[in-house]
Amino acid sequence: MAFLRDDRLAYFGWLEREGLLGLNSTGWELVGSGSPGYISVLPQPDYAGTPRLADIWAWMESQETTMISPRMFGQFFLPYMADVSRQFGLIYYGCCEPVHDRWDKIIAAIPNVRAVSVSPWCDRRAIAEKLGRSVIFSRKPKAAPISGLNPDWDVLAEDLDETLAAARDCNLEIIFRDVYRINGDRARLARWAKMVRSRIGN
Repeated sequence: MAFLRDDRLAYFGWLEREGLLGLNSTGWELVGSGSPGYISVLPQPDYAGTPRLADIWAWMESQETTMISPRMFGQFFLPYMADVSRQFGLIYYGCCEPVHDRWDKIIAAIPNVRAVSVSPWCDRRAIAEKLGRSVIFSRKPKAAPISGLNPDWDVLAEDLDETLAAARDCNLEIIFRDVYRINGDRARLARWAKMVRSRIGN
């Protein structure tokens, strides 16, 4: 892990020194696993026109460690991830891995996390209680109910209602990913978006 950390730090440092970084917080640039990166606290107040690591978002995730305990994750992986994360302005954390059982360790080690992926494998209520309004609750619904030949609108509505109930005291965003098997039927995505708007009051 130290070898991987040092490699990433060397690479990111090289990008910064060569002036190869671009801001990802000023418009609709995507950060993390699909979240819009627009935010008013980046770039840093002393930004002088050339982006630095401290002026941008980075995405940190650890799907490969879902089968080990939070304690082992905290000992063998998280410290090295934190060393890399510390170089950046803000962090979008997670993808498909559940984070509710290790969130306290993550936020203690990486305090600049501003958004966290809440996948179908994450306990929505447990993570919502931990997040409050300090970190964006970035919900990723299951893709299967909207995919294939026959979308299951009842399951989609139930999932949405459970998400809204769990995240009622959070800053919520919903990102539908991995909808590769909608067979070109964009109308079903529009119908889903309309259903979401009807339940959150547009």
